[in-house]
Amino acid sequence: GTKPLIYAIQEALEQMALLDVRANILSEHGLALTGTTTLPRESLPGRVLAILADAGVAVWFETSSAKGTGIAVVVQQADVARANIALHKAFASELREGDIEPILCQQPVTLLTLVAETMGKTPGVAGRFFGALGAIGINIRASSQGASQRAISAVIDDADTPQAVRTVHDSFNL
Repeated sequence: GTKPLIYAIQEALEQMALLDVRANILSEHGLALTGTTTLPRESLPGRVLAILADAGVAVWFETSSAKGTGIAVVVQQADVARANIALHKAFASELREGDIEPILCQQPVTLLTLVAETMGKTPGVAGRFFGALGAIGINIRASSQGASQRAISAVIDDADTPQAVRTVHDSFNL
């Protein structure tokens, strides 16, 4: 038979930071409106992840745009300065030319992850998760579903963490 659907808050990692790096799709030098790029061949998300890895910054979460024009990552607040320095150094010319928008950093944020063993086979789990958070006015800064389809994560403001965890627990009877 099918496994029962088991829900759990896997983690609520607090005191994190969300970094957002985006190509300026309106730049005459960067990306044309057709989606073709004059930036180096590797995708912007791939470059960002490589830069952060080279700087020794652990990425706890990442979500990128479909055409590789942007990426949002969650890192520990202790790594924000190192991450910003590495990204600004690596993208100095693109930032100067306006091909990349100014790098945004929001902190403190929490990475809230719901794990459900058979989530990929059960309709409505993500809707219930996000609906519960939206119903109490919690803004989702970024979100992603794991490749295994067993986990879904939302990045929220740190101040909302206690209420968000209680609400998700209540919504899934945890």
